Amino acid sequence: MRAISRITERRGDDAPGTGLGWPAGIAAMAALALLTACSGSGHSTSQVRPVANANAAASARAAASAEAKTAAAAAEVKITPTNGAADADPSNGISVTATGGTLKNVAVRTSGDAVSGRLSQGGKVWHSQWALDVSQTYTVTATASGSGGGTVTTTSTFRTLAPSRTFRTEIFEGYNQTYGVGMPVILTFSQPITDKPRSSGPCS
Repeated sequence: MRAISRITERRGDDAPGTGLGWPAGIAAMAALALLTACSGSGHSTSQVRPVANANAAASARAAASAEAKTAAAAAEVKITPTNGAADADPSNGISVTATGGTLKNVAVRTSGDAVSGRLSQGGKVWHSQWALDVSQTYTVTATASGSGGGTVTTTSTFRTLAPSRTFRTEIFEGYNQTYGVGMPVILTFSQPITDKPRSSGPCS
């Protein structure tokens, strides 16, 4: 403003048509107005930022919602015995059930005998074929796919019970053989069998 007042004061001293005069004063005022407009436009950038932040938050919420829908469409897998079980009954074997989808893969890791199993109920249930070993650790990993195309993998590590006493049996005819009707099946036990009725009952 000092520059403008100085310019207007000098006009009275100058002769008409000489010096700065009114045109120069008008030009100075226009320059000052332009400077004010430029400084004012800086505030508009700060006002845009909340809008951009709101758009980013909306995009994040939409992505989270889509992820939640995908997770809901994925299958759920239940493994029995459950993870951390310490005294699992080996005669019950291993069961894997898929809810809301189908099983794609079941793997059993152990240092003992290999474990095989079969799928049933349209790929929703898997069960081991034979009894498990005693005093043995097993890790079961099962993968299933849901109706939405997503997959889920569940793992269970457990240990079978340790019996107070054990015995072994041997079959004369040989393991995993086919026997004819009426052919006797002879077994020998490593320990004396005190429960004779149970030991001489029918085999299943």
